[in-house]
Amino acid sequence: MVRFDIADCDHDAVAQLCERVGVSGPVAQALVRRGYADPDSAAAFLAADEHHRLEDFPGLLEAAQLIVERTRSGTRIT
Repeated sequence: MVRFDIADCDHDAVAQLCERVGVSGPVAQALVRRGYADPDSAAAFLAADEHHRLEDFPGLLEAAQLIVERTRSGTRIT
């Protein structure tokens, strides 16, 4: 049996992110656990305007092409 232990996080920080940043509870928890408990830093992280080419990541271009191909052909993707 595999057991996943998720560390507790600051519930006040989660509530603050939900209210001030406008994210859901699970998203706020993930942000707090990743070190973005401050609403300004969380908003900046979420607003990141970074663009990367698919070719910059091994296998990603091929995966995207396969998804487009399957979508166009009507094949079910699960």
